[in-house]
Parts: sequence; structure tokens; C-alpha cells
Amino acid sequence: MFRQWLMRYVAGTFLATGAVLACLDTAFAEPWSIVGTCNTTPCTIGVARPGTNQPGWFTVATYSGPQEAWASACGLHNNDSRLFAPDIANGAIVCSGLNPSPNGIIPVSSEHWSIFRNCNTRPCTIGVALPTYSEPDFSRIRTFDSAAKAWVEACKLHYGDPNYFSPDIEAGTIDCGLLQTGNDALLGPWYFGRVNGPLLCNINLTGDRSGYGYTIQSCNPNESFWELRGQELYFMRNDGFVTTIFRRQSEDYWVGPYLGDPAANITHYISRVPPGGGNGGCDGSTYNPYGCN
Repeated sequence: MFRQWLMRYVAGTFLATGAVLACLDTAFAEPWSIVGTCNTTPCTIGVARPGTNQPGWFTVATYSGPQEAWASACGLHNNDSRLFAPDIANGAIVCSGLNPSPNGIIPVSSEHWSIFRNCNTRPCTIGVALPTYSEPDFSRIRTFDSAAKAWVEACKLHYGDPNYFSPDIEAGTIDCGLLQTGNDALLGPWYFGRVNGPLLCNINLTGDRSGYGYTIQSCNPNESFWELRGQELYFMRNDGFVTTIFRRQSEDYWVGPYLGDPAANITHYISRVPPGGGNGGCDGSTYNPYGCN
């Protein structure tokens, strides 16, 4: 229900050339935003002035000028396969020609965004809007310096606290996996098993770095360490050998081939343990190749 208030900075027309980019950077004092839509695969991103409106587009982050915004967009386009900028791909924006200020790629706090809740429902309904948003029964929980940061926190509440529920996240309007990338998005308990096969045990991806990566609390030495490399999640055994390479299917589900025995043609999965979820009959202390009861 918060879609109409979601990230009011949306795409108008993108900048056409580097020369225009440089001109606009000095012509306007107001911030510029990276905007995106995930109605395409991969998600399409670009840069636009705040205040324009195009259905289906949302603001990723806001910066102090177009050079800074495009510099950050170049990083997203070049380093994240889920994000694609047509203007960068067709050469209209030349990433190597950008010269943002030293601190310019840090999003500015030009607009604050807040998480609101309505606890007349159970669980409480939450969403993100401008701090000035006002509707009966909704109260502001907390305010952040960007819409993206507010939605990251809303994602944590939606998935981590049974007292909160976000219709936008549940409907897929907000992709928590897109907002919350990196190691933090993977920490915590997961079910670990074989696709079209048994659940093997519960694991816990920790943030403790040791040996060959971050440690996994698991029930078999084949799953001792983990590391996120680009868009792939690597599981390693206790001697550093890579046993499984996962690819993200959704925020809560990753799959990948087991490399320890290629002839066996085994595909592993990890599935996030939901808030209050049981252990599937596995206590994490023993490895059961026949599944857990």
C-alpha cells in the first residue's frame, strides 16, 4: 500500500552526453538520483533529477550532483549483473571521463525517508514514505537519510520480526536482495540440502572470518567456510577446497552444483530459515544424507 509514496525521485529523461553531464553539474545545485526499475531483467538504472515521475521507477540513492550519481551508477552497472544502465552500455555516459569530487559518490542527506507502521493490523503494517507523510493510524518509527536505507531496515523488520509485515516487500515491489547486498544480507540461519532431495542439516553463516573465509556453523566439514565473490556464494570445506558454488535465485533461496563429486550430479540449495521457523528435524549437530525427519 505504500507504493504511491515510494521513493518520489523517479526517472524522467536520462542525460545524453558527457558534455551535457558536465554542464548540468555546474548548472544545478540540487541533488541528482540514481533511479531504477526492476520490471526488466536485469534491473534498468539511470540518473535523473529529483521531482520527475515515471511509473514503476524508484530511487536507489541521491547524490550531490549528476557526476557523483553517474560515478556510482557506473560502479553498479560494471560490478553487479543484476543492474544495467543503457546510457553506459551505449556509450552516452563514459565512466572513465567522470571526475566526481573526492567525497561526491557518498549519498547526500538531501531527503530523509521514514518507516511508518499501522498496528491496527496484526502483524503491524509497515512501509516507507517521506517524513511528512500523514495518514490516520500510521505512525513514524524511524527516519533515515535515504529511501534505500529505510527500506533495508524495513526488510530486516519484515523478515526478522513477526510483529511487522510489509505488503510492498511481500508483493515484490521492493526487492530486499537488491537493496541489501553483500555479506550482511547472508548472515544467519539457513536450511541446507539437495535440490529434489533431502534436507541435510541447518547451518549458520557467521560474520567471523577465519581460515579460508567466513566460518559456517554446520554439521559437516564440507561446509566449513563461505565467501561471496561477485554474484556467487562459495562454500568451502575445512582445507579450503570449494565444494559448492551457489547462485542467487531469490533473497531467501540459492542453488548451486556440488563440486566434491561431479559425477554424482548433486545440486545443493540453501533456504533462509523464516522467523520462528523450526529446525526441520535437524539440530545442526549431525549430518543426515537421507534427510531430516
